[in-house]
Amino acid sequence: MQIRPPGTLQDSFLQRRRYPLACAILIGGLTLALTVYLTAPEDSGSELVAAFQGSKAFRHELEAYGGKASVLANEFTHWFDSLWHGKSLAFSIAAIAVLLAGALLLVTQRLPEDRTGASGDHNGSL
Repeated sequence: MQIRPPGTLQDSFLQRRRYPLACAILIGGLTLALTVYLTAPEDSGSELVAAFQGSKAFRHELEAYGGKASVLANEFTHWFDSLWHGKSLAFSIAAIAVLLAGALLLVTQRLPEDRTGASGDHNGSL
């Protein structure tokens, strides 16, 4: 009976499958992003609301009640919210797919190699 270090089977699986898994994540994410981009409506927001929130009067009132931090937080919130609607959502999905595939390759590159070989031959001593 051979004693293997913990995690050897998982490391072996990830080492052998890292490129196909990364490609599957990348292809799936980019396909989804393309589908969202082609089917997304041009403009999903109300022009009146956007005009009001972009006005100097709104910014002045917001700053009067909450200060500069409130204005910055409001701008950040609207920017972040815009990432998840319409055609911007497609770019967000594509970026997340690229980051996930890259992270998978980076993490699995640092895993120790399986010393037993891909054939499953377990020759050797304890």
